[in-house]
Amino acid sequence: MLKISVIVPVYRVEAYIEQCARSLFDQTYANVEFIFVNDGTPDASMSILRGLLEKEYSHLKDRTVIVEQENAGLPAARRAGLARASGDYVLFVDSDDWLETTAAQELAECAQRTGADLVFYKLIKEKKNKSVVRGDRDWTKLGGNMAFIKAMYTGKTYGYLVIKCFKRSIYTENEIYFPPMGMLEDVYLATQLLYYSRSMYCLDRPLYHYRRTNPASFTRQKREKKRWGSSINLYDLYLHFKDNPQNSPVKDVYRRIIYYTAWNAIYFKLPLFEKFPSLADDVKSLPVGPQNLIPLYKQLAVKFYVRTHKL
Repeated sequence: MLKISVIVPVYRVEAYIEQCARSLFDQTYANVEFIFVNDGTPDASMSILRGLLEKEYSHLKDRTVIVEQENAGLPAARRAGLARASGDYVLFVDSDDWLETTAAQELAECAQRTGADLVFYKLIKEKKNKSVVRGDRDWTKLGGNMAFIKAMYTGKTYGYLVIKCFKRSIYTENEIYFPPMGMLEDVYLATQLLYYSRSMYCLDRPLYHYRRTNPASFTRQKREKKRWGSSINLYDLYLHFKDNPQNSPVKDVYRRIIYYTAWNAIYFKLPLFEKFPSLADDVKSLPVGPQNLIPLYKQLAVKFYVRTHKL
């Protein structure tokens, strides 16, 4: 039986952690380990989790790991969880969401049957008054891994990491970088994991419940703050592979990353040229064209700005 590691960062979710934990502890598949990372949460989330584990699910203690750390954000919490994982496959779950109780079993059976490095599946967006099924298209039939990556950067598919179950060996056999900030952190990691996956499989099943009603959700931020965080993350990813981008996870999207970062600096008046001194030279080195996966008017505006300012 394949072993699945479920990693759950925990921070300020006392209203939701019980539902999340029950959905994990009630999984129909036996060979699952549960890794909860206490990311320095100041509320009662961990007390609720420990009480649930002690009173109702004590038989799962030997399959449950609790990692303690000072607050460092979602990417660092996921990384800490990965360091403790021992499963054949890894599944991330956000602690304000929940799984179908058959999720681990369906994923394990699919992985066992196909041998895929990556199994991706659907989610159910839980809104205030309705539930809506969403998911990635079947990219195994639409160009494969690199087409999947390009689609994440052009809004044609979802970057959600929580609906992508990966072989843990992808993490252990490749140097996987983690984002410095919390915006578009899923895309940052998924870009690398998709690139290093030798095979993938689309499981046409909604297995994940994605809560859209949590007012503290990280995605509910002002636009400028979002663009600041996403620009820093994506340009940081590019910098890891700058010396040889054509043979790297960003080979088809690095030009978009550069233009995207520069556009955000100009349009939102963000000090990204100051933060990344190489950004202006990177813009100067790029041609203008559709291969950059960003509207031409934005490319031309960025080129004009860089040419007319002392950068």
